[in-house]
Amino acid sequence: DVKSGKVCAIDIAEVPTLDESKLYYTGNNTSFTVNKSSIVAGNYLTLTGHLDFKSAYAGNVSNVNLIVDLPESCEFVENSVMVGNSTSSYTVQNNRITIPMARYTDRVRFCIIPTLGGEYAPSALAQFDIDGETITQPIGSANYTAKDLSISVPSTVAKTTIPVSGTAIGASAIEIYDGDVLIGQTTSLANGTWSTTCELNEAYNFSTHSLYAKVITKTGLQLVSEHMSCTYDKNAIQVSTVTMINT
Repeated sequence: DVKSGKVCAIDIAEVPTLDESKLYYTGNNTSFTVNKSSIVAGNYLTLTGHLDFKSAYAGNVSNVNLIVDLPESCEFVENSVMVGNSTSSYTVQNNRITIPMARYTDRVRFCIIPTLGGEYAPSALAQFDIDGETITQPIGSANYTAKDLSISVPSTVAKTTIPVSGTAIGASAIEIYDGDVLIGQTTSLANGTWSTTCELNEAYNFSTHSLYAKVITKTGLQLVSEHMSCTYDKNAIQVSTVTMINT
């Protein structure tokens, strides 16, 4: 007997393994994925969902919807939802997207834009009617990492001309500064990466330089990266050539 406030010892010889697959209506081809595992904040990500019901239920389900809960630090791209090869209707409420699926075997795709760096996992659910009951079943999460503005410079150089690279929002103007002096300019690629070479300002042996990047997006937003230290040592040992040997 189970009674409130009473603790009893129970002798159970074996606890059977729970086969969670028996609790699911969906089949092995059900999935929810993202097209990139890592991206620079401000760029597009595509989320893709596919539903597949087990044969015992496939003929009985109706009113099928794909529901996706998005992180707060991302923006849904309006009118980007496609079911199969056609655009689809949808509703958005409190970062939850509901997409009706007249034919649930069609693939669902839509775009989001991460706005802050971090690790995120939008989750998807299948909602459907079966035997007079509405069921909402999780189908998985799509994990991705969003990177904020970054800059990479060598810590020690033997030449005053140095390589500088980083990440930013795609198609942004990049300005590289040594202290308060502008030493280089470039534009980030569509995927957010950028690289260029710069001449250190008034470098002398063992001088230390504080480098950072200023990013100006297409919308006029200005962002500043962290400051990175670079030391000029004319006698520093640097790799000049790399030889690869196939044995």
